Amino acid sequence: MTKVTEDLYEYMKTLDTILKIEPQRIFPGHGNIIEEPLPKIEYYINHRNNREQQILHFFTQRPHKRWQSMDVVRVVYSQTPQKLWPAAAYNVSHHLKKLQKEGKLLLNKLDEETFYVYNPLSLF
Repeated sequence: MTKVTEDLYEYMKTLDTILKIEPQRIFPGHGNIIEEPLPKIEYYINHRNNREQQILHFFTQRPHKRWQSMDVVRVVYSQTPQKLWPAAAYNVSHHLKKLQKEGKLLLNKLDEETFYVYNPLSLF
């Protein structure tokens, strides 16, 4: 089960809502019917949450600097082939926006570039 979304925050909330409903099957707009979707949804949520923790750890270890998604990729995805880093940066950017929306990161714009900074006042 995969999904490309521009707002990871809302998407994760939606997955949580679907889990609470406990559907027996899901009929996606494309692809096959998903029988027993709960384990797949739980796996996806756990995978995204684990990746988010790695990204947040990156920021908490470097609290007074500003970073972009590719900076995070170089560390968090260091074992991933570099040819895949642009795709990883795309995913990381969604996490950064989500963490910013939750108040865990602060958005910092300089000229045309967007940076993120750890928010030490956020509660985890």
